[in-house]
Amino acid sequence: MRMRFLMGFVAVAAILAPASLRAGDPKPPTLVIRLKAVDGILQDVRYIAKLAGQEDKVQQLDGMLKAFDVGIDQKKPIGIYADLSSEAGGLPSVVALIPVASEDALLNILTGRLQITPKKGEDGVYTIENIPNVPVPVFLRFDHGYACVTAMDKSAISKEKLLDPSKVLPEDDAVIAIDARLGDIPQQGKQMMLMGLENGLNMAKEQKQPNETPEMAKMRVEMIEKVGEHLKKIITDGDEFSVRLGVDSKKDDIGLDVSFKAKPGTPLAKEMNEARSQSLFTGLAGSSDAVRLIGSVKLPEDLRKAIGPAIDQLTKKAMEEEKDEAKKALLKAGIETISPTLKAGEIDLGAVVRGPDGNGQFTIAGGLKVKDGKRIDEFFRKMCKEVMPEKDRGKVTLDADSAGDMKIHKIVADDMDAEAKAIFGTTNIYVGISDNMVAIGLGADGLKAVKSMTGTSLAAAPALDVMVSVARAASMNKKDENVAKAVKAAFGENPNGNDTVTIRAETGEKSHFQLHVKGKIITFGANVSGMATDK
Repeated sequence: MRMRFLMGFVAVAAILAPASLRAGDPKPPTLVIRLKAVDGILQDVRYIAKLAGQEDKVQQLDGMLKAFDVGIDQKKPIGIYADLSSEAGGLPSVVALIPVASEDALLNILTGRLQITPKKGEDGVYTIENIPNVPVPVFLRFDHGYACVTAMDKSAISKEKLLDPSKVLPEDDAVIAIDARLGDIPQQGKQMMLMGLENGLNMAKEQKQPNETPEMAKMRVEMIEKVGEHLKKIITDGDEFSVRLGVDSKKDDIGLDVSFKAKPGTPLAKEMNEARSQSLFTGLAGSSDAVRLIGSVKLPEDLRKAIGPAIDQLTKKAMEEEKDEAKKALLKAGIETISPTLKAGEIDLGAVVRGPDGNGQFTIAGGLKVKDGKRIDEFFRKMCKEVMPEKDRGKVTLDADSAGDMKIHKIVADDMDAEAKAIFGTTNIYVGISDNMVAIGLGADGLKAVKSMTGTSLAAAPALDVMVSVARAASMNKKDENVAKAVKAAFGENPNGNDTVTIRAETGEKSHFQLHVKGKIITFGANVSGMATDK
């Protein structure tokens, strides 16, 4: 049992990529997990509870905490740091740092309430061996106002090795912060992680898919292997990884920030730099957007090369299963039309919902980067003239307009319901096709939006840019008056950006992912929920 626990402990420590540092060594630990001070967390909870109209429940929580005083210092952060650096040697160690207001109070809780008996040694370290379901000894030392706790090897909290908690857990407004120095993992630790990844990849390879032909199975395995190669690079070439989850009541913002950095000069760093995003649709973003999505992803070269054969195999299977010759010919033509775009291994798209305008109406505009757009245009025309039911052909006007090399066609969606007509103010849908994009527009400014996308060139852009203005988006609901009341109650007459959800991902040698939610959105959700309950 002890050996099994030890092996599990080593594996977890390796996966979490921890490291240690001796006193006076400026090099930080490989893994530090920091939790905000209890007082700070309670302040954040109060802020969120107030937004949701649930202050009374937080008052109950305050009362419970006062009744259950365990001697914790509620003004200092809590943390964990771990050690698996090549300098450390021996077994990995994990040290928990728990701030204490009273050492005696904590010891009394252990001995009295929990029936756990710490035995103090001459070195000042307490040994605890009777914790239920914990088969290894746990060690405790009080230092710098903290209870420093570790397991198995008490040398991790010796005077020589124990780190100053104030240096390990610096000031940080995040509710929880995680910092991992992946580059400090010794080769042995990386090999353990690679073995675990390899086992997972092998399991994925062995899982056969329904109706999978031998050719498709071979292609699936090759794709898994190529994806696995890139995941292995993250383990071997990764340098730094961090996570921040924060609540900022002054800025009315709840945010998540994740970053990853590759070691400079490594194959992974080169690959990440080559993946820097460019988009044709950065110009779609505007101040009146209710919803915005711009995304641009470019797969690594080896994965792009693998996509072509995979598409060919899927095409072959689809053609074999289709017995109707007319449908088969149409399917073949459609696949041949979009194959160049699919095989390019790039996704570049943009979409926005704008409004409301002065008439309370919205416009939807979107575009997709394509290869050989002229061929797509020819296929569209053929579909309209030969495949579309004759009764509907009058709803399509080919070459209704143009802009640069873009041909713009109009489709009348006369079956649109009354609510949609009220939202968009028109039933006209515009489809623009140029050699490098397909664009669509619907609404009061649909045609203008399509024309604005023609002639654009690639510009630096985040891999993902998403924005939702909750107040603007909610005003698309024309039926429920309570929604409008909830918007006004939460955001006022002019939200001024205090109603947004934003997501942003950026690629490069150091990549970032950010998610931010304005706090008043919680108030809006609570208002809508309350109104629905009152009905």
